[in-house]
Amino acid sequence: SFGCGIEELTQERQALGMKMQQLHEENQRLKTTMGDMEKEIHRRALDAASFERQLDGVSRQTLCVQRKLEAAEAENRRLKDDLHLSRESAGQISHHTHELQMASAKAQDDAITARAARETLTQERDALQKLFAEERQRSHGLEMLLGSLRAKDAEASRQLKRLAQENASL
Repeated sequence: SFGCGIEELTQERQALGMKMQQLHEENQRLKTTMGDMEKEIHRRALDAASFERQLDGVSRQTLCVQRKLEAAEAENRRLKDDLHLSRESAGQISHHTHELQMASAKAQDDAITARAARETLTQERDALQKLFAEERQRSHGLEMLLGSLRAKDAEASRQLKRLAQENASL
């Protein structure tokens, strides 16, 4: 009976030792996974900052193009006014009108080009904003998963400690 009890204790101790080893291995795996996830979150934060900088740059470019467009439209209006006045005046109407028409056409071309550039930059800005929002959402998901893994790690550590105490008391 006494020998049976010792054998039982020995088997139980071996089982606890194996369980402790499994928990230790799981704990190490969780720590490695957490480290990888922390690196991924850091990389995504850097990506998000890069997207934000790109977004700021596109916004500044859009504003610059908008100002150029407004200037081109103002110049176009001025040139049209000049063209109207030149048609009313005598003398060098033909020559002056031709120059003003060329300048007006150039101003219109510049305005069209500026509008196209503004549209392209607006589309780029919108795409970057969408990408930035998606990255922010992915990072949030990773942070939630990391929090869950940390909780599992803490629970595994508590179980290891409890098993070690039980094993020591055997």
